[in-house]
Amino acid sequence: MCADDGTMSADRTHACSTLPAAVEDEWQRSEGRWSWPAAVAATVVYGGLVAAAAYERNGRRGLPTTAGVVGGALAGPAAVACVGKALHYPDDEVGALVETYGALGALAGGVLGGLAAHALANSPGSRAAVTAVGLAPLYVFTLAVTFD
Repeated sequence: MCADDGTMSADRTHACSTLPAAVEDEWQRSEGRWSWPAAVAATVVYGGLVAAAAYERNGRRGLPTTAGVVGGALAGPAAVACVGKALHYPDDEVGALVETYGALGALAGGVLGGLAAHALANSPGSRAAVTAVGLAPLYVFTLAVTFD
C-alpha cells in the first residue's frame, strides 16, 4: 500500500510517512491468516463439484454443462486480451479492448463453452473431467485472489 509507484496522492503520501513501516507489515501478516482457510474452502467446493459430476446419473449433463459455461465465460475476456497482446497493442489499449469487448467475449465464450461441455459430457466417464476443466479457471482465479 505504501510502495511509491509514482502515483501516490498527497493523502496517501502523508499517511505512509506518518505510520511506522511495522504497521503495514502487521496488516499484511494479519491478512495472510485468512488465505489458507479460503484456499481450503475453494478446494473443497471444487473437488465436491467434480465428484458430484462423476456421480450424476440418468444421462444428466447439467453440472458439466454449467462448468463449461463458467469456464468459457472466463476464457472469453482472456481471449480478447490475448488478441490485443498478439497484435502488439500497448497495455493501456489492451485494457480498453477488454473493457469494450470483454462482455461480448464472455457471452460468446460462455455459449461455446457450454455447448462444448455438453457434447463432451455425453459419456458418464467424462463428466468429472469436463467439469474439472470447465471450473479450473474459476478455481485458479480464486486461489490467485486468495493469496494475492
